[in-house]
Amino acid sequence: HHLFFADMALKEEGFGELLPSADTVILDESHQLPEIASNFFSDTLGSRQLRELSRDILAEALRLGDIPELVDATREMDKDVQDLRLAMDKPGIREPWHKISTKPVIVTAMKKLVDTLLTLDRLLSDVQERSKDLKVCHERLLQYQRQVENMQASNESSIQWYETFTRSFSLVSTPLEIASEFKKQMGHFSCAWIFTSATLAVDKCFMHFNQRIGIENATELLLDSPFDYWHHSLLYAPPDIPEPQQHDFVEQVVDASIAVINACKGGVFVLFTSYYALNKAAKLFKESLGRTIMVQGEASQQEMLERFRQHGNAVLLGTGSFWEGVDVRGEALSCVIIDKLPFAAPTDPVTEARIQSIKNNKGNAFADYQLPRAVITLKQGVGRLIRDGADKGVLVICDPRLRTKSYGRVFQESLPRMPRTQKIEVVKRFFSLHSAVQAPLEVTTEKESSNNQTNQADQTQSTTHP
Repeated sequence: HHLFFADMALKEEGFGELLPSADTVILDESHQLPEIASNFFSDTLGSRQLRELSRDILAEALRLGDIPELVDATREMDKDVQDLRLAMDKPGIREPWHKISTKPVIVTAMKKLVDTLLTLDRLLSDVQERSKDLKVCHERLLQYQRQVENMQASNESSIQWYETFTRSFSLVSTPLEIASEFKKQMGHFSCAWIFTSATLAVDKCFMHFNQRIGIENATELLLDSPFDYWHHSLLYAPPDIPEPQQHDFVEQVVDASIAVINACKGGVFVLFTSYYALNKAAKLFKESLGRTIMVQGEASQQEMLERFRQHGNAVLLGTGSFWEGVDVRGEALSCVIIDKLPFAAPTDPVTEARIQSIKNNKGNAFADYQLPRAVITLKQGVGRLIRDGADKGVLVICDPRLRTKSYGRVFQESLPRMPRTQKIEVVKRFFSLHSAVQAPLEVTTEKESSNNQTNQADQTQSTTHP
């Protein structure tokens, strides 16, 4: 996908191409497109880019040897960038720019940087013809000046935000919607487009995806899953777990998970929606569980997955990247436990701005944006369980909102059709017999499963022609 967008940019700017022309463009895993496109269409300026520019200018100015003003201004720019980072407070912050842009220390640091950039612009304009490298540096400087100006300008179509790291920062301008830009880019290709993914549909509908990337008048097709979830899987919703905002939610999730893990002879994924919950649960699991426990961050993802497959009955705790694109088949992954419904944090600057934009336009931010995104993410996590026709396993969703909230129906309707239970005895019986339908205990029947009809969202396609 990133290569495809890079090719788009090159073709639009007339600099050539990375991919040849084609009669049809087929994009698999298309559920990722809205976020990838959002990142691609964002305008990002990092402190490292600014400092690299200052080093490049300084090296060339010193080589020429007779431009002391340029040497001084370049060194001043490097200092200004470092001062701006210090003014931004601690690392790990990701917030809208407006939250700090009016602070005196930020105003002073930004003004100093802007003034130094203007000085460098003037100096480079006078000497750029003396060196090809200086001319390239001047072009980079002009681009960075524009990006700094954009950060300080008010723009209703984008959100300006910043992120801090230990010794660096990023300034980012992200579009609030990418549908119009993506639709324009599609118009540059004289071909048919096919978008496929196991998780495009929400509540058996493509509307959310179509709206986010600007698709109109598409031919749509939803196909049944090739896997027999009804006979090969079981959904367990532990009873008596409090709502996620309760102080003991993580402890209750761990307790319920341990009961399931102790009944499971194969490997287990426990997927979390935050690093806070992951780290807290990891400590509790290590204190109470007599199994090999792997925690995201202890090694690379590839190394952890390889160890997990080879071990056969380990417990892997993960978040983020472990929710999708991970393929572990057979008994090595016999259970997937999800702590809560994966709603994006409303405090994320881009999410927060998009929610506010939808509200400002009299839309329903929860139904139109937050809920569909959470459903797609949940479907990705659930998809880790059954990877081929022989796989069997138990899915555990600890969040009681799946059953108690009205929007829980949307999540349920988007999941594969599988027996459901709130009884741990049924889970134990399933693991013992490897077939949920043989369990003599209470299992929700097909009719009782919220009138759950055959899930048709396990392989979806949406096609449009220009």
